Amino acid sequence: MKAIIFDMDGVLVDSMPYHAEAWQQAFAEAGISVKKSEIYELEGSNHMQTVDIIIRRAGRVPADKDAEELSRRKIEIFNRIEQVMPFDGMKELIAELAPVYRLAVVSGSNRKTVHALINKFFRGAFQVIITGDDVKKSKPDPEPYLKAVESSECQSKNVS
Repeated sequence: MKAIIFDMDGVLVDSMPYHAEAWQQAFAEAGISVKKSEIYELEGSNHMQTVDIIIRRAGRVPADKDAEELSRRKIEIFNRIEQVMPFDGMKELIAELAPVYRLAVVSGSNRKTVHALINKFFRGAFQVIITGDDVKKSKPDPEPYLKAVESSECQSKNVS
């Protein structure tokens, strides 16, 4: 084994309640009522997928500007309410694994949010970071995981 791939939201950090709240508020401002449970069902999806699915469930046809505007607003709200912390023991685990393995993060969250949280809690520990902005199909599709595995940074560390 040369590398370990982690999810960020709900694995490395306890962030899902803040993502769900931010999405709920952003959609409400657009006139769409969404339950937090619906957001949890879409955990791992990138912003484009989340907006597309929720708008279609509301009986609307999403436009490109919908994804841009709702994503921007969701990020603003998330950044305002975010009180994310790593799960107990996760910082220690990552510190123990980092010298031995290549570590990667695969997240459906946007690039800015992922990098901000990684830099805040796990600076320098991850060689590969794949965000929802880096792929066309987000989780549960295998594309982000395959992109992480295929990364030269994930494959190049020799371990004994």
